[in-house]
This record gives sequence, C-alpha cells and structure tokens, in this order.
Amino acid sequence: MARFKEFLVINGVANLAALKSDEDRKVIVAAFAEQILWDRFDLKTSTCRGLISKVKKSADERWASCFGVKSNRRLAKVWHDMDATPAGIVRQAEEIDVALLRASERLAARGSDADQEHHDAVVTGFFYLCRGGEIVGDGGVLGAAPLATDDVSFLARIQGEGHVPIALSEASDWAAAATVKWRSSKTDRCGRGQVRGQAKIEDSLCPVDALIRAARRRPGALVGAPLFAGVTYASLTAWIKKSACSAGKMDTDFMTHSMRRGGACAFFFAGATEYTLTYQGRWSLKARGTQGVYANPTLEHVMSFTAAMLRPFTALGY
Repeated sequence: MARFKEFLVINGVANLAALKSDEDRKVIVAAFAEQILWDRFDLKTSTCRGLISKVKKSADERWASCFGVKSNRRLAKVWHDMDATPAGIVRQAEEIDVALLRASERLAARGSDADQEHHDAVVTGFFYLCRGGEIVGDGGVLGAAPLATDDVSFLARIQGEGHVPIALSEASDWAAAATVKWRSSKTDRCGRGQVRGQAKIEDSLCPVDALIRAARRRPGALVGAPLFAGVTYASLTAWIKKSACSAGKMDTDFMTHSMRRGGACAFFFAGATEYTLTYQGRWSLKARGTQGVYANPTLEHVMSFTAAMLRPFTALGY
C-alpha cells in the first residue's frame, strides 16, 4: 500500500481526478481517491469490488491495473478473483534481451508493415529506455505524452563542428545519431522536456534506422502527431509477448516495461556507470545527486555504449 500512498501524495487527489478528460473516468478516480482518504487507506473489499467493476466497464485494462494489480495487494486480489489477471498478482516485468529483439526482427521481416512498425517501436523502447506510455502515451496516468514526429531529430557528424541536425531526407546517408525529446514523463510532469540520443550502428537493430523508418511512415504529419500511430498499448504488449514466445521464452511477465528494463540492463552491462544509466533512463535528479545538476553526460559519451548494448546477456531469472 505504501507505493499507492506515495502515488496519491505526489499527484494530489484533485490532480489525480483531473488527469483524465473522460468524465466517467474522472468520477471513478475521484471516488476512488476520496474513499481511500475516508478509510485512511484501508479499503473494504466490497468497495474495491464495486470500484473495479466500474473501472472495467469504462476504462481500459492498463488504467484499471494502475489501481489494482500494481498498487495494492487487496485490490489486486479482488481484481484477480474477477479473472482479470493471471495467477501472479504483483508482477515484475521480464527484461527484453538481444535474443528477443532478433526474434522480433524475424517476425517483422515475415509480416506486414504494421508488424515492422511494432518492431521499430520495441527497438526504440529498448535503446532509449522507454516506458511503454512514452511510446504510445498513457492517457495522463503518469504524465507521459506519446512520442511525436517532431520529437525526433537526426544528426550528422561534421569534423570540427560535432553533431549538427539534418533533414529526414538526408538521414539514411548521413545520420550518425538520433535524439528523442520526451515532452513529459513520469519524472517530468511539468513538461520541461528531456532529450536523449543514441548512435547509428552497423547492425540491423540500429535504433537510428528504426526511427528513420518510423518517421518515413508519417510524411507530412502535423506537429505533435504520434510517431507510432499504428501502435497501441495493447498491441505493443501483444507484440512483445509474441516475440518472447518466438525466442523460446515464456511470455507471462513480458510487457511494455520490459523494454525499459532490458535497455537498462544492456546499457549498464555495456559499461555505463550507474550515474550515466540513471541519466539516460531519465530517473529523478534526486537519484543522481549533485552530478545530475552540473555534470550531465555528453551525447558522444552516451553513444559510445550503443553498439555494446547488443552484446548477448541473460537475466538471472531465465
């Protein structure tokens, strides 16, 4: 329950209720938060069951899971009893590894353009340590806006000048790196914006090539238009699970957050320090201490780890 208390304190009950534009969801969240305050964070099972029933009818599964599966064991039990989750109530996302990325690549090569788009989204999520909501948006639950076409920039390296922006039409021939601007996120709810980059590498899983393909699917898109327009939270999860099965893994605990966990593992074991990893993953400044204010890693330093992220690694749970 401590995690959910923290979630409420951070957001505030009023802000929590205002996160969704849909009126029914506003009512549910307000009632949910209000009930928790009335009962001093000790909800009755009947209350849980009633609220979750409403959530199931008016909201998608991941919205409900924010209050059921991930936040509170008692709520999770009720949610589980209503056949909403598998046997594991509080789950930890499994890490995406190189074998799964290769499996995703093979599936995309045999599939449709929509499959390729999902593969490119997974590659982007892995190398840029994305939360799932930062790829497709989370509807305001944690403050993440979907990655937009104008959030991606391609850079060429010019001797004596460093990296300079280039047009998409030049990216295939000249791009040496790609940066992504996260307009808002779980740790940047004020929307100051955070920019992170990765290098172009000689590999079919190159993150820069994945972003080039994604941008070319959206020619003439309006400013702010989603980069992965054909990808939803549910379809991205399904694609990751499908890729896990193709790689010979059990798909039970693979989800969108597997991209972030896998990318973090790969980035760290590629040789990045804990501080550089924390910076690249856009975790809270408090976790990075004084360095996070005065000594941010350079793009060149971060890019030095890109190729090494594709070294095979195996998580201890496999």
